Order: sequence, then structure tokens, then C-alpha cells
Amino acid sequence: MWKERNARVLRQHGRPAVAIIESIKGKSLLWIQAGDTALENLVARE
Repeated sequence: MWKERNARVLRQHGRPAVAIIESIKGKSLLWIQAGDTALENLVARE
């Protein structure tokens, strides 16, 4: 999130919202595979 914020604010360059959301989902799945049950429960609610 900070990298995206800095890209938008400091360099006037950012990715579309859909790309950011897909990136977050991908990283969330990696954390879940690593055993993060709290995140797994949160994602399961969607």
C-alpha cells in the first residue's frame, strides 16, 4: 500500500484500482497458504 501511495503522490504514477485489488488478493492467498487463519477467516466472509 505504501509503495502504491508513494508512486501516486511522489511520482504521479499509479496503477488502476483493479490491479491493486488483484495484487492484494494474490498476496492474501500467499499469507493464507503460509497458515494465516485470521486472514483466511476474513477472506472466507466475502
